[in-house]
Amino acid sequence: MPIKKWVFISEIRQPLFCMYGGIILKENIDQINIEKELLKKLKKDNYRIELYFPPKYLEHNLSSLAQELNYVIKNRITYQIDLTHSWELIGTAKRNLQKSIREGWMVSDTESPDHFHLLLQNNPHIMPKKFQNRFVQLLNWAYTAGYLTTWTGFSKEGKLGAMVLILQCSKSAWYLSGAVLPEFRQSGIMTHLFNSAIHDYKKRGFTLFDFEGSQIPSIAKFFSGLGGSPISYLCLKREPLPKWLSWIR
Repeated sequence: MPIKKWVFISEIRQPLFCMYGGIILKENIDQINIEKELLKKLKKDNYRIELYFPPKYLEHNLSSLAQELNYVIKNRITYQIDLTHSWELIGTAKRNLQKSIREGWMVSDTESPDHFHLLLQNNPHIMPKKFQNRFVQLLNWAYTAGYLTTWTGFSKEGKLGAMVLILQCSKSAWYLSGAVLPEFRQSGIMTHLFNSAIHDYKKRGFTLFDFEGSQIPSIAKFFSGLGGSPISYLCLKREPLPKWLSWIR
């Protein structure tokens, strides 16, 4: 609602904690118990919480956890590509890739996440500045541990323009975050980066690429154009705001 921005009410909210469950934890770890303890702690800290689970998780597996901790189960939509089958870019995505190639954009998969910090500084809407240093530290840890890959776009003049961050584990890949400099948003480089990454994972024997969904129609359309198919998944959600203030969000 625009009026929220007019009166700055949109800034009155608790910190938001988001986490994807069941991605990196090993199979021999009691995953639900670990996440249960984490959710208990976050509840004490009065965070707004959204915990996402892969589509393989069934609602009855989470219902007791949600009931015990007073969380709500919500259905969300993600977009996935089954890399064991063929797929293709469609519509605008295909044209954007061709445009990026014509303009001479170069793609690198060997850049450190430190480049992402530069992009965040030019896109303050993605993440508040006070969180950026810590976030990049976590990215560097995941990159060094082999859980994170980066795909970076440079203009033909060699200028950093965009980066896509992707988590990988057990022959599956998940889109984590991405950013592009404002002056290059119409260059098609983001499509170029995603297309390069997806084809690389296919060559390396990966079986799944997950865009991690979006409830924003324009982003959902972008993921669909890259070849993603909509898949339902579950989200545990907690909103500590009083009901009479819930309209703020």
